[in-house]
Amino acid sequence: MLIFIYGENDFLALGRLNQLKNKFVEKFGDFNLIELDVESSELKAQKLAGEVETVPFLSQKRMIVVKNLLKNLKADEQKEFVKIVKRIPSSTILVIYEKEEPDKRSALFKHLLKADRVFSCRELKGQSLISWIEQEVEKNRGKISRQATSRLAFISKGNLWRLSQEINKLVNYTYPQEIKIEDINLLVKEDVEAKAFDLVDSLSEKNLNKSMNILRNLLENGENELYLLTMIIYGFRNLTLVKYASESKKKTSKLKIHPFVFNKTKQQINRYKFCTLRRIYKRLLEVDEKIKKGLLEPTLALDLLVVDLCLGKI
Repeated sequence: MLIFIYGENDFLALGRLNQLKNKFVEKFGDFNLIELDVESSELKAQKLAGEVETVPFLSQKRMIVVKNLLKNLKADEQKEFVKIVKRIPSSTILVIYEKEEPDKRSALFKHLLKADRVFSCRELKGQSLISWIEQEVEKNRGKISRQATSRLAFISKGNLWRLSQEINKLVNYTYPQEIKIEDINLLVKEDVEAKAFDLVDSLSEKNLNKSMNILRNLLENGENELYLLTMIIYGFRNLTLVKYASESKKKTSKLKIHPFVFNKTKQQINRYKFCTLRRIYKRLLEVDEKIKKGLLEPTLALDLLVVDLCLGKI
């Protein structure tokens, strides 16, 4: 049997590999489980052929796990390995695990796509990421609100390694209660982008004190002024796009905005007229250009922007 596991989502890929190994060990023991890493051992096709064709010792099956094969085998060795794959004995389970996204143009990759079982582990986004978080919380015997799920997906940027740890922490803290957005805000450390999004949120609320506190906190922690301005521009760009799509009855799915950001933005659009958003967006771009040309001091420019936006002076 030939099994091929690949894809940029190493959390899912490694999880699938460990699942297969555990099932094999549970049924046949670990004596006939062999793991080979082409990257670290510079394994050649001839040695691989010997391992694949070796009969199991005192067992019905033998599992060979070969890691990082496509990345490290030269073109002529890949052609040789195609021949090896074609003569796998029925007693051997050969698992090819690629830690990184392989070259899809290679003949070996195309052949491996014809394996008995193929697991393509892609990065999770949008609804697929939301569903994964809900399933993981349920697996940990917890419950989570939809709003909290969206917030967690936004903060994590789809990093399943981090999400797995955060979910475990949140379930332990809230059990048997449902995980709410307040729990996310309390226990999950936000990155700069998430904090900058909160700044845009407070600006749209015209909350001057809150906006200035968030800005001061970000600057005191060493965040770059131009990056923060870029995030503010991004936030008001989203407001402008969602407002336009809403008023013109265009399909909002084409905007390609994160679900959490979209839902928050949709709540904010009624605070602005479309002409006001266009004026604000134009002003933001002008400030960005002047800072880059050295015509404005960055910190002072941000302070003035926050005041003008909150007091409706733009």
